[in-house]
Amino acid sequence: LQETRELEALCQLAVREVKRITGFGRVKAYRFDTEDNGVVLAEVADPGYPSYLGLCFPAADIPQQARRLYRENLIRVIQDANYQPSPLLPVLNPSSGAPLDLSFAALRSVSPVHLQYMRNMGTLASMSISIVIRDRLWGLISCHNA
Repeated sequence: LQETRELEALCQLAVREVKRITGFGRVKAYRFDTEDNGVVLAEVADPGYPSYLGLCFPAADIPQQARRLYRENLIRVIQDANYQPSPLLPVLNPSSGAPLDLSFAALRSVSPVHLQYMRNMGTLASMSISIVIRDRLWGLISCHNA
């Protein structure tokens, strides 16, 4: 890693190692530009996965609320895009009366829109690793499995 001088080569090494360690079918690294649009810089995938290398994703794909969570919670896992959410009881914290904060809960539910987005891509499980530089979400390493 220390001998690597090009950003894309560094990202390629990172996605290759994350794929080797995790076994996900596709791992890609992308960075956000100054307007929060994302571009895929590196990718490694098993046969049968479409390539996203070089593609750009509009900033609107990741709402500000999700970006905030990515900055605060550096690893996010969705085990099954077809899961059925379980209701949280009680809805409010009995001590404070405030809604429960599940920002850091490993099994917190995600937006139904995001789950549909995953299914549309043929992705049923995912993991994201945030790349945060100077408190700004610089990019993500995104892992997908069919």
